Amino acid sequence: NQKALDDRPETGRAPTVHFSSFSFDVQYTYNRADNCYLRTNAGEAHRDALTGDQICVKNVIVQLVPPEGYLGEKGRIDLNVTGSGRAIIFRDGDTIEQARWKKESRTGRTTFHNEDDQEIDLVRGSTWIHVLPEDRGVDY
Repeated sequence: NQKALDDRPETGRAPTVHFSSFSFDVQYTYNRADNCYLRTNAGEAHRDALTGDQICVKNVIVQLVPPEGYLGEKGRIDLNVTGSGRAIIFRDGDTIEQARWKKESRTGRTTFHNEDDQEIDLVRGSTWIHVLPEDRGVDY
């Protein structure tokens, strides 16, 4: 269910996700030939521990959630991932900017929908979902 090579953009848009500081920033670069997104973490290629290959995923999703809260004396982060909100989906070198995520309960499955509330098909293969407080940044 992926686009043919000739239908993929020459230079696909890919995200840079700003979690808190440069040492946690994640950047992707679209690889048109393999139709995947090469992952970089803190400026270094993120490599598979077994193969040594740079991680290259078929779908990248940025799920935007309300700003973080903190729990308890240890300052654990609390992110609300139940309900619905905005998402940005990267697949086939394209960007779906007006996506929405939905999750009805704590144990429910998160689904991603387009503007017509239809569930979005992802490219078969690995998918990385970045849950990001909406007050953090994502560039693409």
